[in-house]
Amino acid sequence: VFVNQIEKVDEIVSKLNYHHLPCRFLHRDASKEDRARTLQQFRDGVFPVLITTDVSARGIDIPEVECIVHYDPASDADTYVHRSGRTGRMGRAGLVFSIISSQERFIVEKFSKQTDLPIVEKFMSHGALEDPKPPVKTAKPAGKSPASKSSTPAKRVHKKGGFGTK
Repeated sequence: VFVNQIEKVDEIVSKLNYHHLPCRFLHRDASKEDRARTLQQFRDGVFPVLITTDVSARGIDIPEVECIVHYDPASDADTYVHRSGRTGRMGRAGLVFSIISSQERFIVEKFSKQTDLPIVEKFMSHGALEDPKPPVKTAKPAGKSPASKSSTPAKRVHKKGGFGTK
């Protein structure tokens, strides 16, 4: 799981541990020895989730990583690719998720265009990923002319959306 701020790393680790999901952190303020030990334990499967900053986006090979989560958007398309490249190593399949707000959608769309990577939009609702739902068409009220119908389309509001690449 990639985040942009060290303070957020510690917060997420605390929350996941509270919910009994074993995880560790990796960021630049950890000593070299702690980073090496944490990476080895992650490789060995001692804990299933690693929360990290971009310190581990490049040059770290962990072949068994099946999923990358961008909890915060990457700073640029190159960083997005390097973060995402931690999964699907050596021809293996992997999943990449970006958890974004509606205001951050343009960032992931820009990365998709710059990298020519297909991105599939999903929505998170009550802990599950769902396909976007098409707008609901409403029947015309009886006795009203088409000119009096509002031209404002129905709006969908989503607090958090998500994008994933395969």
